[in-house]
Amino acid sequence: MISKAERLRQKSAPSLLTCLMLLVSLSACQTKSVQVATLVNGSQLEFTPEYTRQQTKQPTDGAVARTGWQPWDLALGPDGDVWVADTLHHRLLKISQTGIISLAAGDDQASRRDGTPDQARFREPHALTWLGKDLLIADTGNRLIRRLKNNQVMTESVSQELERPVALASDSQGRYYIGDAGTGKILRVYPSGVAETVIQLEAYRLLNDLLIDDKDQLYYSDSDGLWRLNGSQRTRLLAPGKDFNRIGGLGFANGNIYFTDVYQHRLMQLAGTQAKAISLDLPKDDPELRYPASIISQGKSLLLAELGGDRIRRLDLTADLSNSAKVSATIFARSGTQGFGVRRDGLDLSNPHDLLYDHLRKEIIVCDYYSNRLLRINERGQATPWLDKGELRLPTGLAQDAKGRIYVSDTHRILVIEPDGQHRVLAGDTSGYRDGPASQARFWLPWGMAVGSDGSLYIADHGNHAIRKISPDGSLVSTVAGRGGMPGFANGDGSQAQFHYPSDVIVLPNHQLLVADSWNHQLRLIDSKGYVTTYAGGNGPGLRDSHRYKAQFYLPSSLARSPSGEIFIADSWNHRIRYLTPEGSVQTLAGRGRWLNWDGGDDDGDGLFASFNQPKALVLDPNGRLLVADTGNNRLRTVMIR
Repeated sequence: MISKAERLRQKSAPSLLTCLMLLVSLSACQTKSVQVATLVNGSQLEFTPEYTRQQTKQPTDGAVARTGWQPWDLALGPDGDVWVADTLHHRLLKISQTGIISLAAGDDQASRRDGTPDQARFREPHALTWLGKDLLIADTGNRLIRRLKNNQVMTESVSQELERPVALASDSQGRYYIGDAGTGKILRVYPSGVAETVIQLEAYRLLNDLLIDDKDQLYYSDSDGLWRLNGSQRTRLLAPGKDFNRIGGLGFANGNIYFTDVYQHRLMQLAGTQAKAISLDLPKDDPELRYPASIISQGKSLLLAELGGDRIRRLDLTADLSNSAKVSATIFARSGTQGFGVRRDGLDLSNPHDLLYDHLRKEIIVCDYYSNRLLRINERGQATPWLDKGELRLPTGLAQDAKGRIYVSDTHRILVIEPDGQHRVLAGDTSGYRDGPASQARFWLPWGMAVGSDGSLYIADHGNHAIRKISPDGSLVSTVAGRGGMPGFANGDGSQAQFHYPSDVIVLPNHQLLVADSWNHQLRLIDSKGYVTTYAGGNGPGLRDSHRYKAQFYLPSSLARSPSGEIFIADSWNHRIRYLTPEGSVQTLAGRGRWLNWDGGDDDGDGLFASFNQPKALVLDPNGRLLVADTGNNRLRTVMIR
């Protein structure tokens, strides 16, 4: 099977002269000898012999068989069956009205092949919509639209080239619409295959979903809110901010528009010009929503695809929502039921979010995000699960103090692990924003952390758009900079400054803080008096190596500092590792991705030709080796610098 990286190379097929010119250009830009290697391949996780022996002796404590699927998009078929785009497994599933799951088309192999459903193959199918009796599929990784018609999967003829189709919708006139995040276009496709551009989004706006209501009115969501289209004219109905962060999916039911708030884990309703949160009545012992995505109408109910829980919920809409009544939520289908697609849970690395080199244990610690645990990785790349018995909830950040204590951020909490392995919640519990005593403080999706020389713990409070601090004795939480809960961009005194989803913070030798302000695509500096300035990046997202004032990033997510003063940056959506010299020059250290290139790749080798997929975290080990959480590839990579 041809790998994704190889497919991209074949598609581009540069001439020999072009390659030579590129090589000369790259060699002139790179001043370091860099080699990238894979330390841990998350899809083939190797455990230490000691842990494996323990699992053999105690099978009940080991991995538990479950089904492996994740509902990315949903579509209700003409016969009432629910169709599911299982994006990560390159296939379509079908769920009967009684909840029986079956394989509908494709398999676990990422490829492209037309034919009968059992023969057909897809690459990251992302969106579904029904057009009459035909099912249309956004075959995102193959950059195509596919059609299931008369028990045959075929490739659609669309007159415009697609880059990353992520959303589909159809109207009553036999037309369908494509949301292409790669080109930033919304296309209207006629039965003849002719596609016209309905609207071209501004650069760097990320398209999320499309919706057509019962009057053939078209709506779309992007990184800047919810919009309604009238011809080529658009009206913004909602902007992200205090009421919601990022829309995951759009749905229409009972004359109302609903949407999911991915980062705040909520279901919302459009109420005039406001976003209204819908309270859910969850069964006892049923966990809260985790990364809700697509929603569709099914009679008097909504079906909600939940990425963080690998399940689909049914929400009863018969209650009078005008009186703030709770909506009854039950499980329609989940990964782990009906005996479909069985694999062993816990045997892979799922969405690594942060890294730490544990100087006490001489091991690498990894936030294994979707597995709700930490992994301890030895020098051979072998893993030992840690805090994997329900103690963690989607861990995102790590830090260690001089005494060897490890701090872990997870969903709305900060935990501390003592050198003897005992752990407790240090601060936070439920979501919110509140300073004060640690037992009463509130966070919203805290991410990266760093420990100051006095023992203070600094936290990038991602969902609250602020930098927070826990006092050295662990008793008090305060805000260093940012207007809690209010995203934006503003320099100035800490209480007036604004951030937009800050992801990481490090402490500089002069006691200043450097922040990866992800959605502002900048590095921000907080001086010892709390004054915030722009340190590097600006002029919007992009990819540019230059002086720090002219350089551009796209979602910088993590920072690390070398003893010589270089700042390494995980430039996540550029799929690159960048570095900032003490003299102020930003350069690419490794990776050949570019912004809005979703096929980042996973190639090892020379830094100029190696590839990453949305790297989220990095850390230096005592040998000067840069360790990278290559999140989109579910791998740990090493970057050797000579």
